[in-house]
Amino acid sequence: MPRKKNKTADEIKADEKRIFQLIDLGWESSSPERTLAIADQILEINPNRVEGLLFKADHTDDTQVSVNCLKKALSALKNPDNYLEGDKNVFFLTINQRLALTYLKLEIFDEAFEYCKTAIKFYEKYFDAEDADTDAFNSNILMKNVYYKMLIERKAWQQILQDSMRDPDITLGRAYARLLAAWFITPENPGGNRSVCANLFWDALAIAPNVPFYITNYFEEPDDNAPPEAMDEYRFALMYYDIVSIADDFSEWFVRGILLFGLFSGRFEERERDYVIDALDDFGGYGDYEKMKKIIVGTEDSEVIEALAANKCLAD
Repeated sequence: MPRKKNKTADEIKADEKRIFQLIDLGWESSSPERTLAIADQILEINPNRVEGLLFKADHTDDTQVSVNCLKKALSALKNPDNYLEGDKNVFFLTINQRLALTYLKLEIFDEAFEYCKTAIKFYEKYFDAEDADTDAFNSNILMKNVYYKMLIERKAWQQILQDSMRDPDITLGRAYARLLAAWFITPENPGGNRSVCANLFWDALAIAPNVPFYITNYFEEPDDNAPPEAMDEYRFALMYYDIVSIADDFSEWFVRGILLFGLFSGRFEERERDYVIDALDDFGGYGDYEKMKKIIVGTEDSEVIEALAANKCLAD
């Protein structure tokens, strides 16, 4: 078999120019099929080109192909000829994040946890507060939500409390993980300190009041006209949907809080209220409802949450 002829300097330069053109086309493409075709053209020129591997990983229907492309891209970062100058840190962060999310989707939690930890540590080392409004910051918040979900899967309650105390970011994952950790930290008496658990429930609710309604399927997926944060909250709920079924006593207490807040914040239609009140009574929350009817006058979320927390609702 004849040896492959080495390319001339002009041929290499022409390849680089063509790759840059294809990368631009890939970023501009809104068609998965077209983007995959562009990825294949890039990889035909350079099988280790990071952008081409990412295009293919993001748009293939085959999860294993996606994983293989992401791992190959991670290895390809060792050679600066395989990516645009100055993009190495962003690529390293992005690839680890995508591997974490892919393994989470596959429910391969150990792999997801390791890539997630790598991404968070890398972000903290190489990105600073100036990135607070960038995609890197937002994706790091997503990784922290994944991280806390992995700790919940491991029932690592003590580690959740320790890590969350050091965590400066007020994220939904941190809030719900702290709530669960407080509930289950003493196995012989789950939910024993209801006062602490109640405070953590209202703290979590205050961050994004609609999230528990998505988690429990009281609310459906936001439509296309909903604000971006609504879809972010819905995606978080999809990741954390199973926390409500982690234990019967926690589930009943959790739903009790949702119903109580929903009644006073106007989240249920008038025709639903009698049914919801009956359900609240079944979950042991009717006393809180009767008490708060005499106190709460407005329906603003923040005012309702503050009143419910101040009056020790859910604390018994």
